[in-house]
Amino acid sequence: MLEIIDISLATSGPELVSAAADQGFLFIKGHGYTPSEVEELFRLSEECFNLPHDTKMKYSLSDTENVGYTSIYAETLDTKNDDVGSAKGDPKETFNFGQLDFLTGIPNQRLPDIIGKDKSNLNILAYHIKKMYDISQKILELLAIGLQLEDPHWLKERFKQDMVSGSALRLLKYPTPDELDPTTEVRAGAHTDYGALTLLFQRQPGLEIFQKNQWVKVPSLESSNPEEASPMVVNIGDQLSYWTNKYLASTMHRVRFPEDAESQTNARYSIVFFCHPADNTVLEPLQSPLISAEKSEEKRLTAKQHLRRKLAAAYHWDGTS
Repeated sequence: MLEIIDISLATSGPELVSAAADQGFLFIKGHGYTPSEVEELFRLSEECFNLPHDTKMKYSLSDTENVGYTSIYAETLDTKNDDVGSAKGDPKETFNFGQLDFLTGIPNQRLPDIIGKDKSNLNILAYHIKKMYDISQKILELLAIGLQLEDPHWLKERFKQDMVSGSALRLLKYPTPDELDPTTEVRAGAHTDYGALTLLFQRQPGLEIFQKNQWVKVPSLESSNPEEASPMVVNIGDQLSYWTNKYLASTMHRVRFPEDAESQTNARYSIVFFCHPADNTVLEPLQSPLISAEKSEEKRLTAKQHLRRKLAAAYHWDGTS
């Protein structure tokens, strides 16, 4: 069972670091989301995916930027394994909202008319982008405390609102097993996340993490507080793992078809926020008494270089610069 950390408590930094170092995944409460706010975001997601296929394809993700729509099988997350589901890509649809301005919350990209020309929906999207950013900033502050950094603001300084980064809000839809073959396909191949932090709201089970040489199911939890939404899943990504010389774990995970009958009759929706530092941030170990000072001869990448390499593999782009 993953740890549940209350990020509204200023004393939760060490507990947060312990969970991130042990499993790389955890639940957070005290995030400030209400059930109605989460529902309005899922409602907006369903509206986007219910658009006609030809309309969605007008906003297709290009081979230069990680923004826009991707259709079923367009992305391959498991780039190291020729197992079932990986060869032809993942059976899922996505909308990526990136090139984010965290002051306004508005993505710098072409938006579907139901968002771009609907002020109410645009305001909803902008609100949630800013809210996810604020939650990630709180987590980074607590991690800095738990890592015993001399400057508790060191991490947050690499994620300032006006910095250009690979951060993105991603909406996902996984088709039902009736539309596919659950015996031969996974919903999202095994992978680690590319950024520093990932924040996730999920409506159905299916997420699994690789722990101690076995796959472990991550449950969907209910909130004990009727005024707060369910606990949010948070996991450490590659960039923060590099920053801490792998002290914080970027854990392999995947999404499988659920076993219960009810979940198998419905499409699976999830809301993901990928938090990235500024593009020019060098991913070299930070100064912490918890982190090994051992130096690597390997050339340190910038956050943008690492992201580009990962995207090139996932989308079969030509370049990795």
